[in-house]
Amino acid sequence: MLLAVLLLALLCALHSSLACQTGFDSDQLIAQADMQCLKTNGYTYFIGQIYKGDGTVNQNGVNSIKNARAAGYTGLVDAYVTPCVNKTKYSCKSATQQAADAINNLLRTSGAHIGRVWLQVVAGEWPNDPTANRKFMEDFAAQVIKQKPQFGVQTNQNDFVSVGGSGYTGMQQYQLWWNQLNNGIADYIGYVGFSGWAIPSMHQYNRNGKLNANCNPTANQDWFF
Repeated sequence: MLLAVLLLALLCALHSSLACQTGFDSDQLIAQADMQCLKTNGYTYFIGQIYKGDGTVNQNGVNSIKNARAAGYTGLVDAYVTPCVNKTKYSCKSATQQAADAINNLLRTSGAHIGRVWLQVVAGEWPNDPTANRKFMEDFAAQVIKQKPQFGVQTNQNDFVSVGGSGYTGMQQYQLWWNQLNNGIADYIGYVGFSGWAIPSMHQYNRNGKLNANCNPTANQDWFF
């Protein structure tokens, strides 16, 4: 199964006629006109940050989601949360409350509707406590699902194992957004299954790059088929 998916991904990268999709994600405010420019130049989806690691909502990301919808992105428009997990630096709320705050603020912004909330799991800020970290992820996922958006995880093998510990598979039932730069190549080649995920659903392959010569924004680039 994995080999078949990787071969399809390679074919998708080589043949533009196949249904490969390129998108972008950002924590910045992106104007509706810029969203339209990127859509005209081949970008089909957007993921905006709606909550920051300091424990505050990101209204810029919320408004970017709204602008994407207004610009005609009718398919995948999602949100991601950078959780507040460093309690020595910030007054972090519980995982349940962070998820609720992020989603409730999103719902208060007319037109900012999404399909999925992705939890960003990046080592560095998380405490050295895999048991507590696992509970945080599970509580966060449960609250997102309770409030009806779908749920997924944005991470890579090194970060996830560092945060959740070796052998933890408690997130495997959710989609994986694989954030591996992979030399800026948009494919799944080089992916090795981890923590129960046989294949990713999406690949973040480039960060803070110019998305198109004709359009203003710089952002992270993503890909799926």
